[in-house]
Amino acid sequence: EIRSETAEKRYHNLLEQHKEYMNAIPLQYIASYLGIAPQSLSRIRKKTNLRIF
Repeated sequence: EIRSETAEKRYHNLLEQHKEYMNAIPLQYIASYLGIAPQSLSRIRKKTNLRIF
């Protein structure tokens, strides 16, 4: 089940599966789909971007 994973893992899975749509969907909808607050999604995205560079 998707809820048994951490929010960060759910975000990464969504990113891997639907990368082509991620820039077209507002972040508030992505956060809602993942079951987290938009602020939490922002922190996850910031942490992810720091790891990439």
